[in-house]
Amino acid sequence: MLYPKLPYSPERDLRPVTVMGSFPMILAVNPSVPANSVHELVAMSKKPGQQVTYSTASVAFQVATEMLKQMSGANLYNVPYKGRNQEMMAVLGSDVQMVILDGALLLLHMQSGKLKALEVTSPKRISLYPSLPTVAESGVSGYALEFWVDLFAPAKTPVEIVNKVQAEVVRIMQKPDVCEKLAKLGIEARGGEMIRAEAVRFAAIIKKAGITEE
Repeated sequence: MLYPKLPYSPERDLRPVTVMGSFPMILAVNPSVPANSVHELVAMSKKPGQQVTYSTASVAFQVATEMLKQMSGANLYNVPYKGRNQEMMAVLGSDVQMVILDGALLLLHMQSGKLKALEVTSPKRISLYPSLPTVAESGVSGYALEFWVDLFAPAKTPVEIVNKVQAEVVRIMQKPDVCEKLAKLGIEARGGEMIRAEAVRFAAIIKKAGITEE
């Protein structure tokens, strides 16, 4: 979706096995930003002469923010950076106002008060931050986005082998100690297969925003 040309076709050449885990993201702002919810942030961005700037070092997180922009009509402006450190320092230093990142990266800054967390991007609240509402709860109806790690096999892999691997991975991912370790990283253990539905949704966002990967 991001590359005009690829030497392979994900749909034709890969067979999804299972989703190993998903991680929701957190929308956070510099404490100087007067908004205390996504609803207030969107309203602030729509005031005459106003815009909200956000930092990104990855197109994945740009997609998450562009989805919010498209669904809410917020006036959001992307400021790209070359790496995670620069991306984080930009919002910590008030060079930009907001950022969307996975929770594990934001935790220390949230606990120290250097960043103000507003909402999680997932369809439901998460165990790592149960007090944080979802973006949808804040009024952007239908917004839900989390990234995932999926296991694939070559397309010609026999179905019985795919099914066996899938069952074993799901069994391991559901073990309490594995779930506990993943939860500390902000990762939710998952099973099943979701790439086709997600691909359609991401493609629409990427096309409308004109996002490409160099």
